[in-house]
Amino acid sequence: MLRIRTFLRKVVAAALAMATGGCFEWEANVTRGGYAFSQYRTEPSSGLHIGMLARDAPANGFTCRKGGWAHFNPDWSLRACFLAEPFRTEHFEFPAGTWVMPRADGLIVAFAHDEACQGYVCTGAGGPKGTQTSFYPNGRLKSFYPPKDTMVGAILCAASPLADIRLHENGNLSECRAAGGGGYAAGDTVRLDESGHIR
Repeated sequence: MLRIRTFLRKVVAAALAMATGGCFEWEANVTRGGYAFSQYRTEPSSGLHIGMLARDAPANGFTCRKGGWAHFNPDWSLRACFLAEPFRTEHFEFPAGTWVMPRADGLIVAFAHDEACQGYVCTGAGGPKGTQTSFYPNGRLKSFYPPKDTMVGAILCAASPLADIRLHENGNLSECRAAGGGGYAAGDTVRLDESGHIR
């Protein structure tokens, strides 16, 4: 009977460990990869480093915010963080508090609030799961979700959480869901080349 009870205790302990994230245990107040974290863990499947920064930290040209979450790739290059201070590119300055995700082909961000950008308004929600806006490497707007129907050139593009507005690097419309008018029915997908011709 004692052996059975001991075995059952071990089974329950293992189940509790799995249920509470035993494979994803957080470390507190540690330094990893040259960064100080108040909370830190590594994703076993991807090797990503995730943690809450204990102080502002420079990373890949950005300054990541103390008390904010930061994600790093296995090689400790920055994958995402909250900006502690504005970050300037050739064509746009990203405000402090923006969640930034640098990528090889540009930058993906989630603004903390709706943000005016290069003649448009980009919906902001903030945080890792916020509404995303993307930019070319030079800071020109690449894609965004507007809070209301928006004119891009001669096309009225619909505001939709399911369809973004995409721009060529020269600022001309690449793709959007039409709101109606201009020869397009509401809901039509508009696709144009860099010169504004249908593709």
